[in-house]
Order: sequence, then C-alpha cells, then structure tokens
Amino acid sequence: VICELAKPIDRDFKSKAGKGFFKHVFAVPYEETRLAVQLSLPEDYGKTDDFHPVIVALKPVMGLSGSELEDAVAAQASALYGELTETHVVMVVLGPESGEGRKAVSTEIGDSWMSNEGLYAFFTSYRILLEQLRFDRARVVLDGWEGAGGDALRLITSAPSFFSGVIARGGE
Repeated sequence: VICELAKPIDRDFKSKAGKGFFKHVFAVPYEETRLAVQLSLPEDYGKTDDFHPVIVALKPVMGLSGSELEDAVAAQASALYGELTETHVVMVVLGPESGEGRKAVSTEIGDSWMSNEGLYAFFTSYRILLEQLRFDRARVVLDGWEGAGGDALRLITSAPSFFSGVIARGGE
C-alpha cells in the first residue's frame, strides 16, 4: 500500500479517467524504445485512496498499424470489458511505437507474445503499472484474446506472482 500511495498521480491520467480508452506511450528510460498501450481508467482514478483491480490484455495480431490499430483495439476492448471500465484499470498492449512526434506510429508485435519481441513488450507494459499507475497489486488479471489466449496461459505460468488470474479467450 505504501508503494502505491507514494506514486504521484499523473495529471494526464487524472484528466482522461472515465473517458474510455486512450493511447498511452511509455518511453523506456535510457533506451530508445517506446511502447504503446490502450489504457482505460475508472472515473474515480486518483480522486480516492482506493486501488483498482487491473486487467492486462494481450490482443491477437490484427495486421494493422497506427490509428487503424488503435481504433480497432479500443472498439474491441470497449465491447469486451463494457461496465468493467467503470471499476477496473484496463490496459491492452499494442506494441512498439516507431517514428517521432506526430509521425509516430503504433505497430504490432510479430506473431507471438512468447517471442523475444512479444516478451519485451509485455514486460515493458508491466513496468507502466509498476512505475506510473496506482493499482491493487493483489488483483491483476491477464486476458488473452483469441490466438493470444495460449500465450496468456504460458505467460502466467512463467510469472505467476504477477497475476491473480488468467482469462484465455482462445488458443489451444
């Protein structure tokens, strides 16, 4: 609890709380890597001392990039999580961002979350939770959409102390 209370609340997060999914880019310190995620915060995020449960979602490869990818993921996440966005922090990992400034484009990871690129993106996204968001560390669920369901099961067995549960919506 002390670790979570010690985190400053980002004004940008506070202003976007309760407004649906938005793109957040995490710049990895001391590296040139930038990771894009779609994030949804409950309306009361940062306004109370309550810590919200978290859903970390792995999406399948959609063959999209840029704003098309972001819009498609936001629409699917809104449909999947509906009213949960009122009480949970929801983060959908998009992948690395290439380019700079307004020309920056979100890109997908190759073909599997278990590849080096996928694991790097996943664990970097977990850093967003640990370093930037206040959340209930005992209630973090990993959700794998469609083909990413099998990868979600493999990831949770690799790092069981991070998660309280897994949802595998597809895969083997």
